[in-house]
Amino acid sequence: GLLLTADPFPGTGNAHGPTSYQVISPPAIVTADTVEIGPGVLFNGSVADLADSDNVDLSVNRNPFGLQAVVQLDLLAVSPTDTPSSIEFQYEASIFARGNATQTISLFNYDTGAFEAIDARNAARFGDSTVTVMPSGDPSRFVEPGTGNMEARIRYNSGIARLQFTVNADQAFWTIGN
Repeated sequence: GLLLTADPFPGTGNAHGPTSYQVISPPAIVTADTVEIGPGVLFNGSVADLADSDNVDLSVNRNPFGLQAVVQLDLLAVSPTDTPSSIEFQYEASIFARGNATQTISLFNYDTGAFEAIDARNAARFGDSTVTVMPSGDPSRFVEPGTGNMEARIRYNSGIARLQFTVNADQAFWTIGN
């Protein structure tokens, strides 16, 4: 985009000088290139199904033999810059279940070497819901220096031990401000 400044001398009230121009890079949209599932069992789909909001889902079942009612998706992508001015993560999904599960979105913090929980809420049941998170503070902590690697973890957890459920993830992407 292009930022036009009508007043080249801000604060002076003098707009008669030449107009100044500043080129602003548009934000980059980055989709996941890898998905790691665990706990959980892939039911249908692939990482490519997360690129568009088209109701073609990556579906993951809770492991029916596991002791915990948990499904976890780790999404990996590469940022075009190591030093973003902002990071937004958007995720659209629902669960098919007879009971509730908590959906937690975490981003990997390369400064601390651990996932940082950004959002937790009841997962949408039977119909997609979109969550957009924009963490506060320095966004470059979520981008690995030198590689641009980024990782988001979406974890579903139900307090009902034997609850069977399926996660239907429709879309996930990062918006990276340059």
